Amino acid sequence: MVLHDQAPKIDRCLYMNHPEYVYSEASFSSIPSCSKDNMRVVILSDTHDNHHRIAPLPPCDMLIHCGDVMMTSKHFSDKVSIKKLQLFNDWLGTCEATERIVIAGNHDTFMEKIGQKGVQSILTNARYLINEHFTIGSLTAWATPLSMGKSPNRAFQTKQFRHSTIAAKPETVDILVTHGQCEDLTSTIPHKIHIWGHSHNSYGIRYPGDKMLTQKQHYTSSALSICAPIMNGRFKMRNLPVIIDLPRDRMQLQDIPTSEQMKSHAYTYKSSRSAKILHTITTSTGSSSGTGSTCNGNVSSTSRSKEYLEVTDKPHTDHKQSLTAGSLWKNWFGIQNKVIPIEHS
Repeated sequence: MVLHDQAPKIDRCLYMNHPEYVYSEASFSSIPSCSKDNMRVVILSDTHDNHHRIAPLPPCDMLIHCGDVMMTSKHFSDKVSIKKLQLFNDWLGTCEATERIVIAGNHDTFMEKIGQKGVQSILTNARYLINEHFTIGSLTAWATPLSMGKSPNRAFQTKQFRHSTIAAKPETVDILVTHGQCEDLTSTIPHKIHIWGHSHNSYGIRYPGDKMLTQKQHYTSSALSICAPIMNGRFKMRNLPVIIDLPRDRMQLQDIPTSEQMKSHAYTYKSSRSAKILHTITTSTGSSSGTGSTCNGNVSSTSRSKEYLEVTDKPHTDHKQSLTAGSLWKNWFGIQNKVIPIEHS
């Protein structure tokens, strides 16, 4: 039996920086220092009472938690739920961040119950937002706990809340932060980056132009999409936090590449044991330049990066996981108009 405090802790992340926007897996200790022209943002979601299983995060300008702080609060007393939030707040206090932003998710019924003022009085180490603006340096952002799905956990999913959210949405924003994928928002609010969680099997980074399947409809991302749930589809901690260095100058967000520009890069990293990223090969245009690492994002404009995948152990028998892993191989062979299914938790 392994006790919680003895269990291995997540000490790796997906790292991406401006202006390259090529990402790779790296340990917290190996990512480079943030450039003075950039701001470091740490993104994670769906920790479900397991935040203590994340190793101390690297120092950053902003930490964003996209909801599902709890696993559930339906079967616990208010006293126990308050204690859970207090423990989460204590963990937030250990995160070395200039500012911390937290929104709720559909599992956070107690947070919906006690209201924004009640939650904020407990989460003293963060700003708790519901349909509100905030800024990341000079970048504008807007955050909402809205999500959709068929889970029995339905916090912040009522028709009334959905309508009030749509009525309160901004006309335009640089960064959109939501708990779930909500096309009512993503398709109507011009934005450069979408940060979200909720859909455990949709973990990963996608570029503008990448296609997904959600609510039985095809959806084309109009922005850089960062889906960062720590839990996988089986509620096991297999996914990693995402760390991105963003430009302080908001005009430089225009430099985010599209999927067509990045199609030589495997744009989704899955934490499945059946697929492991071994190394990154950087090749100059038209010729090979050998092996290298993209952990620091230093890839020249005349080169392109490919991630090698190797099947190890037993392949997943879970059909949903196989569909997502299959999209990696489609991307590897250059098949366009790829579609990734989104599963709601």
